[in-house]
Amino acid sequence: MIKVGIWGLGSLGRRHMTALQYLNEPVTVFISDPNAHACEAAKDDFRKANFKYGSKIADKLGQHTIDFAIIATNSRERAFAVETALAAGARRLILEKVLFTRLEDYDGVSRLLSQYSARAWVNCARRTYSSFAHIKELIGNDDFTYRVEGTGWGMACNVIHHLDECAALAGSTDFSISTNGLEPEPIPSHRSGYLEFLGRLTASFGTRAYFESICHPGKPGDRVVRIEAPRGVVEISQANATMTLITSDETKRLDIDIPYQSQITARHVDSIRSGKEPDLPDFLTSSALHRPMITAFMSHIAKHNPNNQLFECPIT
Repeated sequence: MIKVGIWGLGSLGRRHMTALQYLNEPVTVFISDPNAHACEAAKDDFRKANFKYGSKIADKLGQHTIDFAIIATNSRERAFAVETALAAGARRLILEKVLFTRLEDYDGVSRLLSQYSARAWVNCARRTYSSFAHIKELIGNDDFTYRVEGTGWGMACNVIHHLDECAALAGSTDFSISTNGLEPEPIPSHRSGYLEFLGRLTASFGTRAYFESICHPGKPGDRVVRIEAPRGVVEISQANATMTLITSDETKRLDIDIPYQSQITARHVDSIRSGKEPDLPDFLTSSALHRPMITAFMSHIAKHNPNNQLFECPIT
């Protein structure tokens, strides 16, 4: 029986948990969240899901050791949750993003993973979309531009998904980033104690790729990705799950597969347990993208709030 620990039982953590019903073996799920109501909601979700093979749920790890950990806490608590999971025996972990609010946590967790001979992957999953292969084929080895734009889509929280996709297409995590186009004042996130940004964020992956991210104020709406390369243009509508491919020969619209988290977690766990790489960036790859982003956001906040002593970047 595989033993999986899940830290953080908000809606995303519970989706990770119910996805484990698709494992082809029994599972014991150990859950951890300081919010008792969240734990009870997770138990209800577990009971309603179609778990097979005598799977069970427990909310105390006790003397048990775990095989695998999913860290779905908020970013502020994530480093501590990783340390706890490693101490409990986990040697394979999936971490939610944004990874951490403090730059020192990137170094600290990297040392811990090395100390425990553990591996971790970060849940930036646009590489798993069916559109990714089409985009990669269109771009080939050419330079390209990547633009994502929408209203109220939570850029601070979600732009790492697009930076990761752009990096994967460019074949590099070496990039420079500019916050000059962001609105001076951040706005409150829907998660208490965290911030969001509006405006325009840009980045360059050398001469290979130019990246632009725009978030307008307002209620959450569609988020559209437009990628331009010499051989054509791709437009992806997140809300409609469609891709429009425009070349000199034709324009065609395709439905794309944007899998729900509750569909893909088990697939990642199965891949990792069989010794394969999941379709996710590993910790070092994702850290190389997170660090410049966190640094840039912190500098932006400090520039417009010079009297605010900043020791972290409060995004999650």
